[in-house]
Amino acid sequence: SFPTRRSSDLCDPGQIPSKQNGTCIPCSSGRAAVPGDVACAPCLPGRVAQASSKECTACDGGKYPNAGRDACNICEGGSFAAAGAIICTPCAAGTVAPMQSSQCSICAAGQVPDLQQASCRPCDAGSFAVPGDTNCTPCEIGQVAKQSSSKCSFCNEIGRAHV
Repeated sequence: SFPTRRSSDLCDPGQIPSKQNGTCIPCSSGRAAVPGDVACAPCLPGRVAQASSKECTACDGGKYPNAGRDACNICEGGSFAAAGAIICTPCAAGTVAPMQSSQCSICAAGQVPDLQQASCRPCDAGSFAVPGDTNCTPCEIGQVAKQSSSKCSFCNEIGRAHV
C-alpha cells in the first residue's frame, strides 16, 4: 500500500499523485516523473526508464530501447547504434561492426567483411583486397599474392615466390 499524503506534500521522484485517494502511485516502465508532476511522461524515442524512474536516459552506443522502453538491447554484429539511437542500423557494404558497436569500420587491406559483417576475414593466398572491398579479388594469371595481400604481383617482382 502507498502512504497517504497531504495535498501540500509532493510525491517522491518516479511517482505521481493518485486521482482517487490522495496516495502516490509509481510511474510504469517507459515513463518518468519528478516531484510536482501530475502525470508520468513517456520517454522520448531512444530513451528508457524502469518503473518508478525520475528520468528517462539514453541508451549507450551499440544499444537501442526495447519495445517497453524500460531497458536497452544490444545491437547484433553487422549493425550499429550511436548513443540515443532508436534502432540499430545495418553497416554499409564493405564495413563491419562487432556486437554492441556504435559505428562500423572498414577492413584493413587484405581483408574483407565476413558474411554477417561482424568481423574482417583475411583474403586467401592468390587473391587480394583493398580497404572497403566486399570480396577478395583473384589474382590474374601469372600473378601471385600471399594471404591477406592488398595487391597481386608478378613472380619476378617479389623475387622467385613459391606458390
